Amino acid sequence: MRFFLAVVSLVVATGASAATVENGNFDSARDGRPVGWERLGPGATVKPFASAAWKAGEMVFNSAEYTVFRVSLGIHGGTGTVWFDNVRVDESTSSNLVIVNPSFEEGDANTLSGWGQDGAGERSFRDGSVWTRFPGQDHRWGASARVTSADGNRTRIWQDVGREEGKEHPFYPGEPNTDYVLSFQWRAENLDGDLYVEAQGVRPDGELGRTLPVRPLSRSFPPEQFGKSVAELSLSAPGETGLSQVLVLSPADRQRAWRVSALVRIPRLEKGSVALSVEPGPKSEAALVTEITQEDDSFFWQELSVNFVPGGAEARIAIRIKADAALVYVDNVTLAPAAVTPTPKQLEWLLLDESFPIPEKLAVGGEVSAVSPVIGSAIRLFSESLKERTGAVVVSEGQLGADEPGVELVVAPRDGAEREPESYSLRVSRDRVKIISADERGALYGLMTLLELIQRAPSGGSIFLAASIDDAPDLAFRGVFPVPSHAGAGRLFHQVIDRLARLRFNAAAFGVQAFEYESGRFGVSWDNGFWAAGTLDGEIS
Repeated sequence: MRFFLAVVSLVVATGASAATVENGNFDSARDGRPVGWERLGPGATVKPFASAAWKAGEMVFNSAEYTVFRVSLGIHGGTGTVWFDNVRVDESTSSNLVIVNPSFEEGDANTLSGWGQDGAGERSFRDGSVWTRFPGQDHRWGASARVTSADGNRTRIWQDVGREEGKEHPFYPGEPNTDYVLSFQWRAENLDGDLYVEAQGVRPDGELGRTLPVRPLSRSFPPEQFGKSVAELSLSAPGETGLSQVLVLSPADRQRAWRVSALVRIPRLEKGSVALSVEPGPKSEAALVTEITQEDDSFFWQELSVNFVPGGAEARIAIRIKADAALVYVDNVTLAPAAVTPTPKQLEWLLLDESFPIPEKLAVGGEVSAVSPVIGSAIRLFSESLKERTGAVVVSEGQLGADEPGVELVVAPRDGAEREPESYSLRVSRDRVKIISADERGALYGLMTLLELIQRAPSGGSIFLAASIDDAPDLAFRGVFPVPSHAGAGRLFHQVIDRLARLRFNAAAFGVQAFEYESGRFGVSWDNGFWAAGTLDGEIS
């Protein structure tokens, strides 16, 4: 039995808007301060993006007539510092060639084992500083090659790759006329110049041959684009700092729900948090906040986002850190129409005046032939989340009256319409919420999407945002493997299964460890030493 992870497509229809975040990419600065932003404390400055994060470099070259070639990395025609780590040379269609000491763990403070160096000990050397360690390395270990140029002279480290068997290192030679990818991680500090990447052929007598043209590797899926600068928020002692900006909203803008998002990278965060907040109007108590409380010393940027309903002509957004010590980078702060995760195939936001106010007791009912395990699980998940987020309690009402406010479920209607399996339509208006689904799982996904429409109104109450949504899965099988099973059949396992259902998965696989299941309700089968949950249709006992 095979298991696959499927992701629903991301398609959304949105309109244009005049509202925007000023200098959301922080590329405009004056005296180190981001234009358009108010500083909320010390340590909020603008830095070059090249100094804010490790980045992946990938360059392609052809070996021409050579079986041995020299690869060089460094700085050319400028000043500053660059760190390098995890250097590889891979054939485009085969396995990689061997690089000696690719992560610079071997050597002393002045030399890099296996590498040639310009100005060893002065301009290029092994740096084991903890704060410059490569992401993922242990805090007690790890080193990088540090290349510095203070006078604009070229500074490099280099290594000959593909040496013949029996020479200094018994490696097999490379192949002539072969495309190779030179990949590495790099980070710059105060770099005013160009990153230097070069490949040269090496003749059989050991002398250098001609320079081989090097070009960036073309990617089918390019990485997230960043500008020339990012905002740096830092704390060297307990305290708070951040950046804030007021968004000006036109009368038309105030009739729409919005989403503010920011990309953050958190190399250091000691006993604190990084928070994105929105005050949608003059009442500060209506502020909405999302936050991250763990550092992540890796390449990856994380997204913070907040949906909000305007409460006036102005809304204030802020990015704050509060910690004992911290180093946080921020970029790409944007304002866009409110979003739903996962994004439905068709989404149309309606006027805010048509949103459904959530009462203290919300009636849920409709045309359901029987309260099956699937519908029961759907209403349970919906009820738990609704109470947690709004305090409202779900009341089952069976058939809702035509004018009775509440959430109406219509499952598999006999109206002759053709509907895709697990699809649903969701309509939210001022007086009623209606979900029409092709089957029971479609009703489950419709209720999970409705939870994404919960929003705090500026008045303090909660609403379902007015919207018209149609959605269906791209793939019939949407599973994940493995489901964490170390906690037995306890609360953690149930939480994982609930989370998968909320994300519209319909299958899971997990290791067999002291679980008991009611197979008739959950669809459990045995295959290759694993229990395989065929569907998430019911309860686990």
